[in-house]
Amino acid sequence: MKIRTYNHQNRRRRVPRSNNIGERIWTFLLTSSWKMKILQGMLVGFIGVILYACLFLPSVKDAAQLQFAESTIIYDRGALDPDNSPNDHILYVIHGDENREFVPLEQISEHIKNATIAVEDEDFYKWYHFGFDIPALVKAVLSQLGIGPARGGSTITQQLVKNTFLNSSKTFSRKFNELLLAIKMELTYSKDEILEMYLNKIPYGSNSNGIEAASRRFFGKSSRDLTLAEAAILAGLPNRPTFFSPYGSHRDQLMGYEVCGTEKIVYGRVESLSESDTEKKSTKEAVPTAHCQIKLGRKDLVLNSMEKLEMATKEAVQKAKEEAKTIEFKQNKTDIKAPHFVFYIRQQLEEKYGKEFLQNGGLRIFTTLDRTLQDIAEETIQIKSPLYKRQWNASNVALAAINPQNGEILAYVGGKDYFDSENDGQVDVLQSFRQPGSSFKPFTFAAAFDKGYTPSTPIFDVETDFGGGYRPQNFDGNFAGLVSAREALNRSLNVPAVKFAHLATPQGVIDTAKNAGIELRGNAKGLGVSIGVGTAEVKILSHINAYQVFVNNGKYYKPTSILEIRSSNGKILERAQKPEPNLGISETSTALVRNILTDESTRPTTDDFDWNKLLQLKDYDNGSKTGTSNIINKKTEDIAPGDSWTVGFTPHLVAGVWVGNNNNNPMNPGATGMTVAAPIWRAFMEKAHAKMQQDFIEKQGGTAKQFTQKKYPKPTSLITKKINKVTGRIASEFTPVELAKDEVFSNQNVPIEFDNFATLSTDQQKKYFHSLLPNKPNWEAPVQNWLSNRDNALFTMLGIKKKELLEELELMYGNPNVVVPNINKISLITGKELVKILSPIKNAEIPVNSQFEVGLGINSSRIKIKEVTVQFGGIETKLKSPYITTFSTKKMAKGRKTIHITVTDQQGNVLEKEQAITLVKEPFGYSKTPIISNITVVPGGANMQIMYGARVTPPDNIKLLIQNEKGDIIKQQTVIRPPKTTNFFVPKTSERLSIKVFSTYGTESKLTDKKTYRF
Repeated sequence: MKIRTYNHQNRRRRVPRSNNIGERIWTFLLTSSWKMKILQGMLVGFIGVILYACLFLPSVKDAAQLQFAESTIIYDRGALDPDNSPNDHILYVIHGDENREFVPLEQISEHIKNATIAVEDEDFYKWYHFGFDIPALVKAVLSQLGIGPARGGSTITQQLVKNTFLNSSKTFSRKFNELLLAIKMELTYSKDEILEMYLNKIPYGSNSNGIEAASRRFFGKSSRDLTLAEAAILAGLPNRPTFFSPYGSHRDQLMGYEVCGTEKIVYGRVESLSESDTEKKSTKEAVPTAHCQIKLGRKDLVLNSMEKLEMATKEAVQKAKEEAKTIEFKQNKTDIKAPHFVFYIRQQLEEKYGKEFLQNGGLRIFTTLDRTLQDIAEETIQIKSPLYKRQWNASNVALAAINPQNGEILAYVGGKDYFDSENDGQVDVLQSFRQPGSSFKPFTFAAAFDKGYTPSTPIFDVETDFGGGYRPQNFDGNFAGLVSAREALNRSLNVPAVKFAHLATPQGVIDTAKNAGIELRGNAKGLGVSIGVGTAEVKILSHINAYQVFVNNGKYYKPTSILEIRSSNGKILERAQKPEPNLGISETSTALVRNILTDESTRPTTDDFDWNKLLQLKDYDNGSKTGTSNIINKKTEDIAPGDSWTVGFTPHLVAGVWVGNNNNNPMNPGATGMTVAAPIWRAFMEKAHAKMQQDFIEKQGGTAKQFTQKKYPKPTSLITKKINKVTGRIASEFTPVELAKDEVFSNQNVPIEFDNFATLSTDQQKKYFHSLLPNKPNWEAPVQNWLSNRDNALFTMLGIKKKELLEELELMYGNPNVVVPNINKISLITGKELVKILSPIKNAEIPVNSQFEVGLGINSSRIKIKEVTVQFGGIETKLKSPYITTFSTKKMAKGRKTIHITVTDQQGNVLEKEQAITLVKEPFGYSKTPIISNITVVPGGANMQIMYGARVTPPDNIKLLIQNEKGDIIKQQTVIRPPKTTNFFVPKTSERLSIKVFSTYGTESKLTDKKTYRF
């Protein structure tokens, strides 16, 4: 056997195997055959791509969070009610460059999901779809090289990547990055997650990003409610959002159109704010005819693709195409409710979270605003003030209503019309500083009561020089003489208020106001004693809010406007806790002021009207105070009203109204708090309390009596004593019965002297009265001068001259021995009219098919009324106090009309007056009661339109009832507080239908329109 031997010296030495992976790979690359080198190259390329993707491309793990700059939504308080849909309570959507609202995939209409896949990426859900479409990608590359038509090759995943992580540059590097990131997205997320991100991210144009924002922007509805036609339109937009915009010049390319001879009819239309006949006509004309050539739009491409992919039936696609011909796109306008309140909220949030986060953070802000009370406030202002500019030169009105139990703002109208650029409508007057006038006096008197003065303190309202030529006058130009503090406040007398400011010290008055939460400009030295009549500028909202102290015995809550803040996924970030009240001012002094302000017996009756008619609420124990600031009219150099106020309260609500001009221009003489602010305040408070009472009964199970009879908290520190109302002393056996009255005191400041005035001689009685500071000549001399002009002690005590007293007694009590003159002669005797027509003004222009208010001012202290009648348009109405009624001009002809007024007193005297008005063409294009305004035949039925006038207090709801000839109900639907134009779909039938429309107030329904129809 031949044995092979080895030359150990020449044998190849075996290299030990390395344990280092890097060395092993390197060895493999150096020693492999040529076939392996191809695999080696592919491996190196793959590793390079992986390293590039890991090192230089962003991570996609947090794409769901990183991609969304989501809009912040502000809601009213109704959105927190689990029985309500939050979407029905949106006040405003705040967004930055991108307007977006995230919605989960399961809450998006199946139509828009299918339409998007059909037109953008039909293989999206196929098993071989890894984020890119290879054939489409090859064609796109060839088109970049100039081979073949221009086209894109992006799938849904690639588009999402491009809009989330990359820019829109058309380069190979960007496309390469897009491809890699699309693969990473597909490996990281499910198909549903990718589609959800895409639909919430992709831009649809008109600053609408994401399907929810687009759906609301173009069709005014949520994406879950989109029809097939609407979904096809929206799905066609992302390809070229600006070009295909329905508001641009290429709506025909999106919607399709018809060419009929030389006429081109584009399908769909943009909502017309004026609802002109031209717009309506163009919509009807968009019905195909046999002689027209139809041109398809991008929405047809979407629908045809859906039919091809069996995502929609042929019948459904045809119906959607017909629907699209008459579809209406919402007008491009700012959708905002309670605009001044919204921006008040926005300012607070920007200060706390920053502007950028507020625009993009997707917050959900639930506010305190009560939408119903807000609507009542806005409607009341619109109804009461349309003639204010012409009659009073007053261009603006503001109103705020606050819950005194927690400080929550329930209604907030910062100006009459936010969009009135001519009068600076965007200025929030509630955040402005203005002089409150006499509406500040309750705080002056509270400061005086803290110093030991009482509601019965006698004080002289006589012309007084307080230094530097400052001689305050009263609004009527007269002085009342000797009055109690109670009368001085309720009659809004200026000299007593200035005197109490001196006695309490200006700094004491300022401290009292600030302790009640009033933001005030100025200091004691600069303002001096004039602070007592409201010459300091105060922030309007803080002044209204401060009236809480009169409800809560000195305590108040800071204004609260936000109940809760959530993130877009529902996590609660903030929630308002039960607030702690601020101690404010003493409970005794505020309770005494409340006792005065709620005392209707001491509110005055002027020659024009009884103040209670505009300050007293039916069924409620309310308090209120008017105020008017004065400024110099630079044109006439006369004193004119600058700001007019009425602020008041009940145990349930604090509310205030301001009337004036944003630019501080003076109003016309007579535009006082009583004439321009009080009517709005009273009307709002009555309607607001009716609504609050209804809520109390329905939601809390209470009764009307429990609500109306709710009491103020009564402090134990108050005590009631019978006094002589003139001297202020405790009543005794010597006190005349007519002068004895009950008065309320602090238990620390009860009078201790008994009344003995009747036992004094005439000279002693005259010497009895002095000013509160008898050692100050400028106070005492006017008092003694006033006393010297009085005939005897009795008349001195009553504060009137003997002749005036006899006239008062004769007119008030009808002395049978005195011949009472005719009413017209009385007017001549007093120098003032006893009956005035307050509204409408002379020659007022009233629209036909509207309503207007007739209001009379009657001096019921001088004439005892037996009957008041008002006649207009053949209708006669008998009035009782407060002598206000409403007439309708429905179906009346235009032209000059006359209002006839007859007043009869108890002696049989008759006064007749007339007021001329002019009926003009109705400026609104809609009815004052719900009516059927239009029926348009569409496939499968008809669209019916119902209209009504929103400028008149709207019905609680509109009810639609459709029945066939047998009486069977075909359709029945109710719309709560509907918009001016409401649309319904009527199902197709061969029978004749009876269509009825009702307006419903609570449980009471009234038929307003009826039609029969067959189609």
